[in-house]
Amino acid sequence: AAASDAADAATSIAAAATAANKNDDDAKIKAIAGPALLGTLADPLLSVVDTAWVSRLGTTALGAVAASSEIFTLVIAVSLALREAASSTIARLTAQGRWREAEAHGAKTLLTAFG
Repeated sequence: AAASDAADAATSIAAAATAANKNDDDAKIKAIAGPALLGTLADPLLSVVDTAWVSRLGTTALGAVAASSEIFTLVIAVSLALREAASSTIARLTAQGRWREAEAHGAKTLLTAFG
């Protein structure tokens, strides 16, 4: 009976530790996701503010802002796609212990983005 009680206690402790780790991981994910979500929502909000202010200058100015807003959105979309592709590849290489390849991929990504 004592061995069974000890096994039950060990199982309970392991379950509690797993739950605590999951809650800690969830908190870390939320801490990162919150600012990322706010950053994503900022672009449309800024476009609305730009439109409201520039509309006072006339239709030509408003048309110019509309065109530049589309170009800005396209640049952001391309940079986000590049970031996602690079981060997943770098994370995989790092997890595999292939540090030099991860660094090389990061350097190639930066050259692609800014070169």
